[in-house]
Amino acid sequence: MTFRDPPAIGYVVNTYPRPSHSFIRREIRALETAGWTIHRFAMRGDPGALVDPDDIAEHARTEHVLEAGADRKSTRLNSSHGIGDLVCRLLLEN
Repeated sequence: MTFRDPPAIGYVVNTYPRPSHSFIRREIRALETAGWTIHRFAMRGDPGALVDPDDIAEHARTEHVLEAGADRKSTRLNSSHGIGDLVCRLLLEN
């Protein structure tokens, strides 16, 4: 499979990262190693609960939507990615 631009995936998660999300980190790392561009979006973060350096680094790479505000969110999603370029994986938490 060939792409004009590197393929991109957007992960949309309610709260990310969390200590229990190591499986998501591993999946993202594998996709990035395979050449995919990964955009991380979370409705909110919980940096106080993070002690693992990998979780802390993920927090820094994640755009926290409620902290960024509606204008920034819609600008980033609409200007940097066409609708066909961004695939969102929705992870629902109980």
